[in-house]
Amino acid sequence: MPDYSLSHVSDRDLIRDLASLVEQERAHSEAVRACIAEFGARGLNLPESVVLTPEEAPTSHERFVVAIDQDTYDQLRYAQALLRDQGLSGDVAEVLELGLKALIAEAMGD
Repeated sequence: MPDYSLSHVSDRDLIRDLASLVEQERAHSEAVRACIAEFGARGLNLPESVVLTPEEAPTSHERFVVAIDQDTYDQLRYAQALLRDQGLSGDVAEVLELGLKALIAEAMGD
């Protein structure tokens, strides 16, 4: 992170700038995920110069795209944070696996 202060920026401008930066970061993250998925779909290896975070790295050869609403997305992020607090990775596959196991166990009366 750059070593500079934003203390001179007004509250209104700080809020506006943060909202803009968050939106840009989301757009960039989506573009990165799309590129990584396309590399996988084409069977290409990522260049050595590309270092992925654990959240970005492919964990299997199968990828699925799922559309979820904002409430579900917020619940997913909360579940990820809870799992990370317990020392687990909190990746989406782990959240889905644990959630589905719990749902099935509950439905089966276990």
